[in-house]
Amino acid sequence: MESTHEERRLGDYLLIERLVETPLITTWLAEQVSVGRRVLVDELDPQRASRSAAFLADIRAKAAVDHPHVGTVYEAVIERDLCFYAHEFLPGATFEDRRLAEETFLPEKMAVFLRRIAEANLYHESHGFATSHLNLDSIHLDDHNVIRVKNLVIAGGRTPDQSLRDIRKMGEALRPLVAPDQPGTTRIHSVLGWMRGEGIVEPIGWQDVRTFCEQIEEQLTGPLSNISAPYGKGDITRRKPILMISIVTGVALAAIAIIAFKTKPPVMKTAARLPLPAPVLVPEGTYPTPDGTEEALRAFRISAHETTIGEYLEFLDALTILAKSSREKLFDPEGQPAEKEDHEPDDWA
Repeated sequence: MESTHEERRLGDYLLIERLVETPLITTWLAEQVSVGRRVLVDELDPQRASRSAAFLADIRAKAAVDHPHVGTVYEAVIERDLCFYAHEFLPGATFEDRRLAEETFLPEKMAVFLRRIAEANLYHESHGFATSHLNLDSIHLDDHNVIRVKNLVIAGGRTPDQSLRDIRKMGEALRPLVAPDQPGTTRIHSVLGWMRGEGIVEPIGWQDVRTFCEQIEEQLTGPLSNISAPYGKGDITRRKPILMISIVTGVALAAIAIIAFKTKPPVMKTAARLPLPAPVLVPEGTYPTPDGTEEALRAFRISAHETTIGEYLEFLDALTILAKSSREKLFDPEGQPAEKEDHEPDDWA
């Protein structure tokens, strides 16, 4: 990394530090002056102006991405010998940074992280977006356990081998990040093994990875969380891995049902619920926005308790699990409008 000795600006962007330099592109840490936010700026070498068409084609492809787990492109500029684009400075440390620091994650958290990585790649698949290689330094994790993935979309059509390439890579690269000897460690390593192609006839896809992670999340956070790992290396044969999870889960449920039938649990008194502060009413009016403009808003109410994006994502994940037992309405408030069918935020991609 190299700080700029002389103040230099590219349009609205004040360059702070050179992060990466290749023969084609220089990546800068910069500040968007009008908004006061940190961004990344990728600048095409002026001596490579002949590559500007391909450079801009990649930027247009990246700009088409609209997904909460994937980095955003803000704008692209091409003027004479100047060609660059500004994109989101993702918060937190990368998985590569955490691997080098020898950090590990509990299996239940790794299942969530891997599921979200799979969801981002399923989005790319569904839109036919071609992507460059997915590596540990492409994945960012902030202090609230929110996963964000670098925008790896490039110009061109997507080919099936791109998913297979990245799944195999993640199956190998994530191994040292899984905490050893924890409930679920064997399960996560089994999934990572299938991602590498071990013990299976056909390669698995991102949808399979997502499904396996959902199952592990449910097993580790639900009533089965104290059950030991359902399979080991010797148990993974040439059959589909989904069958192994289903069989073990079924046996465990049967065992629990027998115990529950023979043992009557004690009656527990329900603790009284404390009343929560009422929502705050924000009156109709004109309010400033982060970009320095103003916007007219209708009256609305906002909760008296702050909720982070990561916490709300976990709430939505919990509702997904509850829906499997038809309990997704558990947190619906009294008087919820009939037309409000779920708790997904507006414009949540």
